[in-house]
Amino acid sequence: KWEEPTTEASRYHPYGMLREMRKAETSEGFQVSFTYAKQPVPGASDAPSDRGLRVHLLGGGPTEVWLGKSPSVRRMGQGARGDMRKAYDFWMPHLLVRRAGPAPLATTFAAVHEPVLGKPFVDEARLIGLIGPSGPMQANPWPVALQVRHGDTTDTVLSTTDQAPYPERAAAGVRLRGRLGIVRERGGKVVGAWLFDGESLSGDGWKVTLPPAPAGEIEAAARTAEG
Repeated sequence: KWEEPTTEASRYHPYGMLREMRKAETSEGFQVSFTYAKQPVPGASDAPSDRGLRVHLLGGGPTEVWLGKSPSVRRMGQGARGDMRKAYDFWMPHLLVRRAGPAPLATTFAAVHEPVLGKPFVDEARLIGLIGPSGPMQANPWPVALQVRHGDTTDTVLSTTDQAPYPERAAAGVRLRGRLGIVRERGGKVVGAWLFDGESLSGDGWKVTLPPAPAGEIEAAARTAEG
């Protein structure tokens, strides 16, 4: 039974705060655009804004898409000075994406968040096949590999939760031993590569490496509040 919360300490099911929900179903990727109601710039007019965020949710099997609204705690805190009785005076759009299946269920929600000023610039965002040490990884929802195309530029992103010693992951001619690798191609030529938390990121004729991360044990820490 739903009971309206009256204080921050009230116990309640958070889904009860979602209102005016609309539902769709898909097995493909989709896009959702959020736009400011007016220009979010001090002193600007109340004209409709050309600033916002477009979310590209990439396909991953049968998916429920719910769109509605929920209380905006941040705006409530700014506009009502933290008065929880004003929680229903401030609302924000809310996207809920759900996948269901037999337990134990493992699924990954991969998304590209595109900041928009005027016209969107991302032409396509898609998942690509990822190969691990034992071959294709279709059955494993994580790690993921994706490509984002904008104009004549394509960014290839490989993201994992791997730990050292890192196994090799490969997709679209890019090989990664690490947690995150990003490769930018322009006109079919590699113009940039970034490796985060790993050993190597490589492709045809190029390679980025990092020295082994330092290992050790923290023996002590100083804290001003404790003198």
